[in-house]
Amino acid sequence: IIEDDKGNLYLGTFNSLFLKFNIESSNITKIKLDVANPVNYFINCLVKDKKGTIYLGTSLGLKVFDPIKNEVKKVTSGNNNHLLSANIVSMIIDSKQNLWIGNGYKGLVKVDLNSKAKNAVSYPITNKRIMSILETDPKTILCATENDGLIVINDEGVVQKKYTNNKFNNRSLASNSVWSLLLDKENRIWVGYYNKGLSIFDKINSKVNIIESLAGNSNSLQTNCVTGIAKDHEGKLWMAMEGGGVDVYDPKTKIFKHITKSDTSLYSGLTNDNITSIFIDKKQNIWLLSWNEGIFLLKKG
Repeated sequence: IIEDDKGNLYLGTFNSLFLKFNIESSNITKIKLDVANPVNYFINCLVKDKKGTIYLGTSLGLKVFDPIKNEVKKVTSGNNNHLLSANIVSMIIDSKQNLWIGNGYKGLVKVDLNSKAKNAVSYPITNKRIMSILETDPKTILCATENDGLIVINDEGVVQKKYTNNKFNNRSLASNSVWSLLLDKENRIWVGYYNKGLSIFDKINSKVNIIESLAGNSNSLQTNCVTGIAKDHEGKLWMAMEGGGVDVYDPKTKIFKHITKSDTSLYSGLTNDNITSIFIDKKQNIWLLSWNEGIFLLKKG
């Protein structure tokens, strides 16, 4: 899910649909895809460049949305088209307008969006899926992998450092399976694991604090599978979880609040506890994306 400058949300699904949703009118427009019979066409991620162009990371490679024709087109590269045709799991656009792509099990790809040719370069930094990508500064990219820890590269794709779990070091990652990343204003990195909850990684002090789900403790995560992290304007963290709905964490008070099918003390109406990601729009409305029951809206105010 991504938002444009005209009050529209763009929604990618796992069942071959790309939709435009106008927040004010609630009108939904189906956008034409680039394949006549889009079988196994999954839209895994969306990003927007500084010009407002929307790129789609799909199971069939990199696509771009043409707002004039209201259709999706295939992106071609001037030098390496095959790099843009694989299953794309994750993407970001950095501050220099380079597009970084988690390219299935084939590592990382960088596409220069400033060039008309859209030249692509491959960096085989891992043979595991890259689940999330984060720019921590203009020269540093952090890659969260499935079972290969955190990999730090520079803006030229050279590996600078790798963080993995070490059971003999309590400052190491809690798990090598990292699914989500978020950078806060204090330059701390919030790391969401598939099976070990959440870590707060303080680069300055080289310290990792782990927050896990504790049985019988309401002031902890509901589950240890954190699939997405978002931050609202108050600095609170919203965490999507598989099997645990949504947790809202206030770093100042260290207090958790929960949103699940059964826990309606904060919000009611959630009918699915398998939440894949969270999006907060410009008006601070919160959109919860589920595996198989669509989208839930927590309207501001």
